[in-house]
Amino acid sequence: MCPRSGTKLIYKAQDSWFINIQEMKDRLIAENEGINWQPKHIKHGQFLKSVESAPDWCISRTRYWGTPMPIWMGYDEDGEEKDMKVF
Repeated sequence: MCPRSGTKLIYKAQDSWFINIQEMKDRLIAENEGINWQPKHIKHGQFLKSVESAPDWCISRTRYWGTPMPIWMGYDEDGEEKDMKVF
């Protein structure tokens, strides 16, 4: 029940897209070394620790906060959907 209105809440299953962070974690950590962070302690502190502990990222939420994600869906010559690319 909704705590504000007292009405019933309905949860429905929906398709979700996830970014496989585990697959790209090594690359993210390597790319971090080439970034000139200011203040300097973020490079091996807050940012690195957040990447090391990051779970896969659901980008299909109905509500979102933060930066837009550059994601493209590709299609092959037959019009079939290819794998999603994250840049």
